[in-house]
Amino acid sequence: MPGKVLIVDDVATNRIILRVKLSAAFYRVVQARSGAEAAELLASEKPDLMIVAQALPDMSGVALCRQIARRGWAAGRIPMLLTAARPDPGLRLDALESGAVDVLDMPVDDALLQARLRSLLRNRESVEEMVLRDHTRGMPGLSEGVRPAYAPPERIALIAATRTDAAALRPRLPGRRRHVDVHGGPGFWKSLSTAPPPDVCMVAISAQAPERGLQLLAALRAQPATRNTAILAVLDGAAPGDGARALDLGANDLMRAHASSREMTLRLDALIARKQTADRLRLRVKSGLRAALTDPLTGLYNRRYAMPQLESMADAARAAGHDLAVMIADLDHFKAINDRHGHAAGDAVLQALAGHLRGTLRGDDLLARIGGEEFLIAMPGIARKQAQRIARRLCRQVAALPCPVAGIAAPLRVTMSVGVAMGPGADTLMPVEALLDQADRALYGAKARGRNRVTLSSGAAA
Repeated sequence: MPGKVLIVDDVATNRIILRVKLSAAFYRVVQARSGAEAAELLASEKPDLMIVAQALPDMSGVALCRQIARRGWAAGRIPMLLTAARPDPGLRLDALESGAVDVLDMPVDDALLQARLRSLLRNRESVEEMVLRDHTRGMPGLSEGVRPAYAPPERIALIAATRTDAAALRPRLPGRRRHVDVHGGPGFWKSLSTAPPPDVCMVAISAQAPERGLQLLAALRAQPATRNTAILAVLDGAAPGDGARALDLGANDLMRAHASSREMTLRLDALIARKQTADRLRLRVKSGLRAALTDPLTGLYNRRYAMPQLESMADAARAAGHDLAVMIADLDHFKAINDRHGHAAGDAVLQALAGHLRGTLRGDDLLARIGGEEFLIAMPGIARKQAQRIARRLCRQVAALPCPVAGIAAPLRVTMSVGVAMGPGADTLMPVEALLDQADRALYGAKARGRNRVTLSSGAAA
């Protein structure tokens, strides 16, 4: 289902018309006749979107939007659209300041309404998904209106078919704490090679050649560099249908070219605040994923990541009939380092070893810390003798590796033992667990034979 919409209007005819239009597009519709009734339904029904009439029996639509926005992060994520009987620039400003997304004049253009709802729902769901991944629902400091104590000036790009058309928007654009660039279409793409992507792109869509602006908007949303950039489509005499297409192609908001500087400021402020919120959530999700998959001390992958990755590498090797060398490397006498010099010294040794291994292995090799001083190395496409040579070379390099430790005059020296197993081969269904067990047994053999050496498993040596 597309989503649930709360219609707030005391005029039954208006509610019926909107309900029919939305139900035809498969929205679930909830109705309220007053602001008080809407406030009750907000908690019980949890709508995805709200369409609020400005004229309500107990309060204005602007007052209701302001009341909902003040409720905090959870309520503030619900997009709100106002409807009004006639165009009123002053009402539009009041609505934007109250937290509403826009004011739709009655009778509402159906194509534009549906495109607005699709766009708002799409944006809301992307934020909701990041919130769920991040487990930060209701956390203070993540509401749309909150900005960091210091942030670099926002970057805004004015883009049109020609640079002259784009520059026409510049005089009404407030310059406070904002870096503004003016571009014709081709010039903008060149600028991305020398400057960071903008926070907001204002794309002009003219009545004379709307396709040029719409194509540019679609390209902005498709390119990796600008995929997360907020887009404000500026309609210069274009028809409502062009605005609807702009929203469906990825614009986050619409405004008319003749709108006031104040309206432009409010829309830009809202877009930038939402983008900053999304950027913070995206960063938190990325950091959380990295923390879940990497070892915090060494920065290498951890066992949670390594095991399924090793499974995938084994499947690929089996399908191609290629060899896969699996090594388990373990520092010798590591406990003695911790006992004699302290755990900080042991950590420094592990970090030095991890950095060396990371710089020595190939890009498609798997390197992970799977235990206290134990490391997993998986190398696809490596034959038995080559794997043995690489493992021995690693042992020699580690033995010669100086490990500087704060508070200790001379760098520490360590050695490493390695057990090697080969698999899975084209004609066997050897599970990864068996391959690891072979490498582990080979490691114990290296330890038993005096350490600082390489031992191949019996299967690998065959």
